[in-house]
Amino acid sequence: AQNLQQSAQNLQQSAQNLQQSAQNYDYSKISAKIVETVNKDNVASATTNVGSYFNSMYNGLKTSVETIQKEGLPMLAEFDDEQTKFMKMQQRRQGAAVPPWVGYNEEEKMKKQILSLSLDERNV
Repeated sequence: AQNLQQSAQNLQQSAQNLQQSAQNYDYSKISAKIVETVNKDNVASATTNVGSYFNSMYNGLKTSVETIQKEGLPMLAEFDDEQTKFMKMQQRRQGAAVPPWVGYNEEEKMKKQILSLSLDERNV
C-alpha cells in the first residue's frame, strides 16, 4: 500500500512538472520559428507549378475549341446524317396507313412472321 501511495505521489509530481513546463513555453516564439523554417523557395516553386498547370490546361482547351470551330464535331456530322436518313424513312411512311412490312425485301416472309406473333397467346 505504501508503494502504491508513493507511485501516486510521483505521478502527481510529474503532472505538476508538465503543467509548469507548458506554462513556460512562449507559443509566439515557437510559431515564429516554424514560419522561419518554411522554405520560401518551395512555396514559390509550388505556386509557379500550379500556375503552369492552369496555363497548359487553358492552352489545351483553347486548341480544342479552335479545332472544333474550324472542323466541326465529327460525331455531330454523323448524327445529322443519321437523323436525315431517319426523317426520310418517316416521310415515306406518312400518308395512308401501310402495314409495317411494306417496302422491305421479302415482304411475304416478313408479313408471315409479324402475323404469326399474334397467334402466340403470350404476346396477346
